[in-house]
Amino acid sequence: MYILSAEYGLISSEQPIAYYEQRMTAQRAEALRPLVLADFFTILDLHTGYQELFFCMGRDYLRALAGWEIRRS
Repeated sequence: MYILSAEYGLISSEQPIAYYEQRMTAQRAEALRPLVLADFFTILDLHTGYQELFFCMGRDYLRALAGWEIRRS
């Protein structure tokens, strides 16, 4: 399981993080998108054999993952 953090980007749910005040805004999502997509594609490459992906996030968080569909194969 991975978490999309407004401060840290896409991280493992097991990664400890410090408390922070960063909010996910449309602008922050746009700034994070290249890093988030690169990390997401790396995760897909490392963990083959998945059958489903589940995203649970608000509109601004989803904006940080815009373009993930290009690697659905």
